[in-house]
Amino acid sequence: MVYLLILLIIIIVLLGGYLIRSHYEINHLIQQLDTIATGSHIHFTSQIHTQEFHEVYLRLNKLLAIYQQREYKTEQAEEQLKMTIQNMAHDLRTPLTSSMGYMQMMKKSQDIEKNQRYLEISLAKMEELKNMLEELFLYTKLTSEHYELESEPLSIYPLLMNSLFHYYEFFESHHTEPQIIFEDENIQFFVNQEAIERVFQNIINNALIHGEGDFKVYQKGHALCFYNTMKKDHIPDIEHIFERFYKADVARHKTSSGLGLAIVKEFVEKMGGTVQARIEDNQFVIELNLN
Repeated sequence: MVYLLILLIIIIVLLGGYLIRSHYEINHLIQQLDTIATGSHIHFTSQIHTQEFHEVYLRLNKLLAIYQQREYKTEQAEEQLKMTIQNMAHDLRTPLTSSMGYMQMMKKSQDIEKNQRYLEISLAKMEELKNMLEELFLYTKLTSEHYELESEPLSIYPLLMNSLFHYYEFFESHHTEPQIIFEDENIQFFVNQEAIERVFQNIINNALIHGEGDFKVYQKGHALCFYNTMKKDHIPDIEHIFERFYKADVARHKTSSGLGLAIVKEFVEKMGGTVQARIEDNQFVIELNLN
């Protein structure tokens, strides 16, 4: 009987001690939660090394890591959004301001020939603004998770040639001719016609704006490779080339939305293909792999 009583007392003492220590540990946990709530990036630590508390702190630290990662991504997205708005404001304001300037000059001038030239320039600037807004609208639509493309087997060679034809005057004025080399001119890809034509248009336009005026296309198997010689001051950052609003021209001398290659990437991926860029010597290369 005495031994049983002693054993009972020992158990009660041990349980009491555990409860007291647990009470202090819970207070310790509350203090850590309060510290984290202030924005501190500490990790949860335990003062009692039991399996139960170890498991609690392990899971809390995992949850904390997930929360901090999401918070970091949110901050990055907010910073990128600010930069995007700044870039958009600059790019949209440039042709608008220029157009308004020429219109004000028209009001002050009585010279018919000058006014005609001012009007033509003003209209050209407004056309640039219109194209930029259309690209912005298209990119917004493309990045929607609900946007889908209907594809079908199409011969790609005539579609590419038709896209190049729109730039005939440019090549003629620069005394150059695009080189088109197809392994199989009858090859068909599973694409959307409007989308693939926009892809070709954006790639060609990018090459003519940022390149030396030459343009080559090679087809082999499922791959279409587009080459152009880079300007010395237009060396692109390959890691960011397909990001929205990226421009190789840091000074932003050319009026464009900076969405051309981002739209290419969205269209190609929605047609089940892949796109990548690389630099070979002084050549900028975009490679499409289509189904």
